[in-house]
Amino acid sequence: MWNHKRRLIDQYESFLKSYDELHFEEQRNKYLAALIEVPLTSEDSIVDFGCGTGMFTRHVSKHVGKAVGVDLSRKQLLWAKHRSSVVCSYVQADLERPPFKDNVFDYVFSFTVLHHVKELSLIIRILTSLAKKGVVVTFLKSLEAAKNLKSLMEGFKDFKIIDSELLKDVIILVDVAKKGE
Repeated sequence: MWNHKRRLIDQYESFLKSYDELHFEEQRNKYLAALIEVPLTSEDSIVDFGCGTGMFTRHVSKHVGKAVGVDLSRKQLLWAKHRSSVVCSYVQADLERPPFKDNVFDYVFSFTVLHHVKELSLIIRILTSLAKKGVVVTFLKSLEAAKNLKSLMEGFKDFKIIDSELLKDVIILVDVAKKGE
């Protein structure tokens, strides 16, 4: 398992300084499509799992009370801090063992990460346990992802899927405010 994660870290660190430029438009489109659906306020706290270079964390931090970016890669987090002129926190951690208590963030985001995950149902449970209001995740469009997505979403009462031709990913928004109902 760790070898897989180490390879991912090495891969993303290899084009660290050019990532934002190479993927800006694609990522921005995902962010905007998701944020249109999520009613963020200046009082909200968010966490961005797999924040990488911090592109989303930096953007959203201007609109919320607290923004935290989390990534496995120390180099990417240092790059994110270096590029950030706004107040954000960055934490090096594994998505499988987040260093946060349950229900600590209003919203949990994870863009372009879950296709790298082996135990998807575990990660979805972890992400939803951290959120008070909602979870936003993306999946690469593929037949395998569609099968996984359908089975994962069966456990949730209130979710929305955004599948636009303009996006390379499918966006899933889960309302976890109703998780106790």
